[in-house]
Amino acid sequence: MPFYHDGKLFCWLQNTGHWPDIGGMVPGGFSAHATEVEQEGLRLPPVKLFKRGEMDREIFSIISSNIRIADQRIGDIQRAGGGAEGRRAAIVELLDRYGAETVTTAISEISVRAARLMRAHIATIPEGVYRSEAFVDPDGVVNEPLKIALTLTKTGDRLHFDFSKSSAAPAAGR
Repeated sequence: MPFYHDGKLFCWLQNTGHWPDIGGMVPGGFSAHATEVEQEGLRLPPVKLFKRGEMDREIFSIISSNIRIADQRIGDIQRAGGGAEGRRAAIVELLDRYGAETVTTAISEISVRAARLMRAHIATIPEGVYRSEAFVDPDGVVNEPLKIALTLTKTGDRLHFDFSKSSAAPAAGR
């Protein structure tokens, strides 16, 4: 949800959770026999489930009509909205205590430090090309193990991951 401070968008608050069922051809929403994405569960374009702090009953109705045991999911959904409200309160507290400039500077500094620490760690890895292969169970469409092939190239403080030799590698440029 958007968080505004002094009439301007300051940041976005989000919540990540797991719901045990989102429809699909089998309970749990995953089937090794699915041949198209619609068989795996409810697909929604980006929509607002909460508008101005209130749950959109029409969107909720679409969701609850497509999941098993919908009466048990309403609490999950309400907690998701409540979690965002809790984060909102924490940001308000930080802004009241330290001010927007200090909080914004701290957020930027955390990002810069995280990138610097990650690059320093990567720099300790010996230069070179590393290869790995693993196989996973068939996907139900192709009835043979699927290969995951990684070629990792380490140069300086950068890593390049290439999975193009894997089974069903995505088309170039995607």
